[in-house]
Amino acid sequence: MNRQQTQEMVKIAVPAVLESMVSVIIASIDTKMISVLGKPAISAVSFTTQPKMIFFAIFYALGTAASVFVAQAFGKKDKKEANGYFQLILFIAVILSIVLGAFAVFFAEPIMRLCNRQQDTLSMSVSFFRIIMMFLIFHALSTVLNSSLRGIGKTKVTLISNIAMGITDIIFNYLLIEGHFGFPRLEIVGDAIATVLGTAAALVVSIIFIVRESDFLSLHGFFQRGWFTDHELFRNVRSKAGDIVIENLLTRIGFLLSSIILSGLSSDQTAVYSVGMILMNYSFAFGDGIQSAVVSLTGRSMGAQKYDELKQYVRIGIMIGVVCALGLSILYVSGAKWYFGLFFKDA
Repeated sequence: MNRQQTQEMVKIAVPAVLESMVSVIIASIDTKMISVLGKPAISAVSFTTQPKMIFFAIFYALGTAASVFVAQAFGKKDKKEANGYFQLILFIAVILSIVLGAFAVFFAEPIMRLCNRQQDTLSMSVSFFRIIMMFLIFHALSTVLNSSLRGIGKTKVTLISNIAMGITDIIFNYLLIEGHFGFPRLEIVGDAIATVLGTAAALVVSIIFIVRESDFLSLHGFFQRGWFTDHELFRNVRSKAGDIVIENLLTRIGFLLSSIILSGLSSDQTAVYSVGMILMNYSFAFGDGIQSAVVSLTGRSMGAQKYDELKQYVRIGIMIGVVCALGLSILYVSGAKWYFGLFFKDA
């Protein structure tokens, strides 16, 4: 393998993996912090995960499309094209997040009745899901902004964005779940509010960087664009994002069906399942980080028409993925007892 290309891949992949890891670590800490409310609380929050991800999958797809288009334009050094795609996808995310968020808030109870058959945890699930989806726009915009930044290799910025999210989430979890320093004890609702505030913090960090530091991506002229006049941009985004949306939704529907089946079990059993699923998310974190690097570097190579270089980046990405998978497998097998002991005292 080419040493320079490997170093370039690692340079982008490591912050991207760390960024994804931060999200999963925060989810682990989040679960640990609500575990003081008992296993029903863990179960209630876990049942909101897959319905949330059905909605989030649409914005992850838009983010991936943004990353691809921006990376290709970056390879061609074409700022105008990059910002055309970047701002269009951001605009689509705004519209979809408002429409889908309103739909999810209005139908929160029937959605959660479908996904959670445990009567003792249903009301908590509805409250948590409704609050998260009410502020879906924060998550949607943060996803598109950070994906676009990854497209130009700014994974250190997106890492800082996720760290800001994590710190904010943990602080407000501490203040609001049990009520500390004069804050009210809000339990599950406090956890949801902390999650929303964390996402907002991540969004602010990304916006500040693009406005103040970025010399390639720009928000200038966002409100003056004639969004519905550039048919070629729309066609390209629809073509690229549409396939990714279908792929993401099919994956998430599988997880959702599994979650619905498991909701027929007791809250003790589903709590254990929820904690176990976090391990799968650690696997996804490595995959997502490597994917970000591959998308950025292959996109640049495609834009610059360096196709041999593109193939080499794909090979390097696969090799790094295999090494990470083997390492994680060993950790999971050897550390399972210790890991579950962090969440449960019941042997």
